[in-house]
Amino acid sequence: MKTVTFLLLFANLGFFAWIYFGAGRASDEPQLMEQQLNPQAIRLLRADQVAALTTERTKQTVERAKSPPKATAACLELGAFNPGDASRVQQALEPLALGSRLTQRRAEEIASYWVFIPPQRNRQAANQKAA
Repeated sequence: MKTVTFLLLFANLGFFAWIYFGAGRASDEPQLMEQQLNPQAIRLLRADQVAALTTERTKQTVERAKSPPKATAACLELGAFNPGDASRVQQALEPLALGSRLTQRRAEEIASYWVFIPPQRNRQAANQKAA
């Protein structure tokens, strides 16, 4: 039994070494070269070209930051206010001049709880526990 175990162990080690160090290693590189996308478009840049590109990118970033943001439509919902907070929120939204775009709806939040009461000996004990 020990012999079979050692033979299987050496077979596994040999297979690992063959896969890791031997088979397929030499053929991986040409396959990767064939899979490249537009290898002719890759070029090395000199230091002055990199500096010029960096300044150009920073200018573009600053220009984008200065330009006003595009108006995008958004639907926001604020909720779970008690009546006192609702009036304060409405006053806070008045400077935005939302007009007809602002709508309100009332939703009652029904809260319920389940309480586990273990079984009692009889009906009278259960009624006392429930009260």
